[in-house]
Amino acid sequence: MPRVAIFLTRLFQAHGIPVAHVFRKSVNDPNMIFNKLPVKLYPEYHAVHNMMAGRRPAAERPVYRAWAGTEVVMIHEDGRVDIRGRAGPATIQVSYVVVLIGACPNLSFLSCEVGDLGRVPGQAIDRNNQIDMDVYSHQSARVPGLFAMGPLTGDNFVRFLQGGALAIANHVHHQRGRAGGE
Repeated sequence: MPRVAIFLTRLFQAHGIPVAHVFRKSVNDPNMIFNKLPVKLYPEYHAVHNMMAGRRPAAERPVYRAWAGTEVVMIHEDGRVDIRGRAGPATIQVSYVVVLIGACPNLSFLSCEVGDLGRVPGQAIDRNNQIDMDVYSHQSARVPGLFAMGPLTGDNFVRFLQGGALAIANHVHHQRGRAGGE
């Protein structure tokens, strides 16, 4: 989650695009990576951690909302996302969903059969059975419009995430161009 979330959060903020950051753990969870890293060595991680904890400048508040201890229940085709957390169930309206799930995925919110997404159908998605995808676009081989990167594709090093993000962005950009008649 960290580097990609930092990049996306800052990119969206720079353009005034609202971000609803839904994450399963508590901000104070000792196992959360932010709570293990020295602030002076990783200031960008701690900037996001401060936003997650509600400690952020007033100028950033309109474009970022943290939903700690919350999980995605369902993503609807019309852009609604059902979530469930400490505050109870809620529905938020979105334009895009970026799932930064890490190496321990809970993909139960997907409307497809999760066991059919892997390179070995019928088995759980994990480090040994990554999502079967097109290597150039990172789009799922079985579910069009579903993209994967990072641990879900076997890339467990942060340095490879940028290539996955670029592949996805390139594909989405070209699809939008075709749809718009460009």
